Amino acid sequence: MNKELLNLLILLNFIFVIKNYYENRIFLVFFRMGFFLYLLLPTLLMSTKEIKDIVLIKNYYIYFEAFNNRFYELILYLLIFYFSFTGIIYLKKNKKKSKQKEENIYNLVINGLFIIFFLMGIIIIILNNKAIIFGYSVNNSFRSILASISVILTTLSIYSLLKKAVKINMKIVLTGIISFILLIMGTRMYFMLYLLSYSVFLEVEYKFTRKNKTKCILLIIVVFILLAVISLKRLNQNIDIKIGIINNLKEFLYTSLSYASYFANNKIKYISFFGDNYIFHSPLGAMNIFTSLYGGFGLIGTVIILKGLSFLLNYLSNTNNKILKTWYFILCGGLLFIFYRDPMRIYFIKVGFQYSILILIIAKFISSFLKNYKSN
Repeated sequence: MNKELLNLLILLNFIFVIKNYYENRIFLVFFRMGFFLYLLLPTLLMSTKEIKDIVLIKNYYIYFEAFNNRFYELILYLLIFYFSFTGIIYLKKNKKKSKQKEENIYNLVINGLFIIFFLMGIIIIILNNKAIIFGYSVNNSFRSILASISVILTTLSIYSLLKKAVKINMKIVLTGIISFILLIMGTRMYFMLYLLSYSVFLEVEYKFTRKNKTKCILLIIVVFILLAVISLKRLNQNIDIKIGIINNLKEFLYTSLSYASYFANNKIKYISFFGDNYIFHSPLGAMNIFTSLYGGFGLIGTVIILKGLSFLLNYLSNTNNKILKTWYFILCGGLLFIFYRDPMRIYFIKVGFQYSILILIIAKFISSFLKNYKSN
């Protein structure tokens, strides 16, 4: 009965994925896909005894028994999580064009910031070039800085694409090079953020044709295989595509360790704060969003945060303001993976604020200062 119900939920979820895709509700597509990969799929696998034979997982099988003992309670919390985000009132598309004045100074500031951060990225790569060959075996303290730079460059390059009304330019290509080198060094999620943010930009602004959608699917397959190879390289294993793909799929299962251990060891409170103690285990460092939200904020807090995020993304998806549109593309780019697998401060504070909208706001302040200085 448990498997049948989960399979039904997975089927219904994919039906809505297809529906939202044709409605151009990309943020809902990514949320539903992430919900499948990081919550429904691990729950389905954890309800089977075969799961205990997987390396690392077998030591935590005791947690997975809670999935069967408290199955319907778990399904209730998953559905609350799901509908808190997806149960939204759609805003009508704003057909009026935003009255944004062409500010040459602001564009110059954007260009200047891009050059500064790109050069910083190149310097970091040169100083840590061994990581390109040896991956995670090299000290990884620099990766967080390079990942931050990658998000900033993605923000600036996508804004420039919107401003110039073009599909591709030198900024997005150079950003792609930095992100790809970051991928080779072992940091996969920020390459995916770049790729997904740019893909959402193309889909929203230019509408993929059937031919382009086929190319996009092929690109996803190639990237998935590439990530499989990278995952083996990180583990210093021989290249075997099949094993690499299995390792990629284990990503979602390993991330769910914090989800399983939290649910097994805690009762979800109606309201909670980060100061409250709750037990969970995360041996590989990732922290499932289920644990972050329910453990950090409780049931009511989780509903409020997810509802607020869905309202924000829904609003941004309907705006014509180029700065807010850029913010929307970055938020979507991080929604499928970073939102679900990393501590929530990464998505909400670093990706969703510091390295995206805040950078564009700072650029506004700088351009206003220069404009006033020039006029005086």
